[in-house]
Amino acid sequence: AGDPSSKLNTVAVTGTNGKTTTTWLIRGILEEAGYVTGMIGTVEYALAEHRLDSSGHVWEPLSEDPTLDMQNTLPAHIVPYLGKYEVQNTTPDALQVQKIMASMIDQGGEAVVMEASSHALELGRCDNVD
Repeated sequence: AGDPSSKLNTVAVTGTNGKTTTTWLIRGILEEAGYVTGMIGTVEYALAEHRLDSSGHVWEPLSEDPTLDMQNTLPAHIVPYLGKYEVQNTTPDALQVQKIMASMIDQGGEAVVMEASSHALELGRCDNVD
């Protein structure tokens, strides 16, 4: 794997406002162009339609749907419960970024869009991302 980001079409977005929106728009453009596209950002780490855990593996919920016995929820076939999902950092540490990208490649990823927060840039989290 060596340098995963060099094997992916990589786009990083930085700035004060609009990183999340911009990365989602770029992701959509790349997907429409036919690329299997990953995302590293505030909302999720993902590849195509799969959420990824902090190591880049397909994420699985740890608990069952707590709304199954509720009367006033949308039917699961309309909005399926995917479990509580959260990312620790908008931009993970440098090693984690490389692990996630390497896993994306292993799973057929061709492109990745990532949010690069100013804090992450100062800490070197995007160093070695081509």
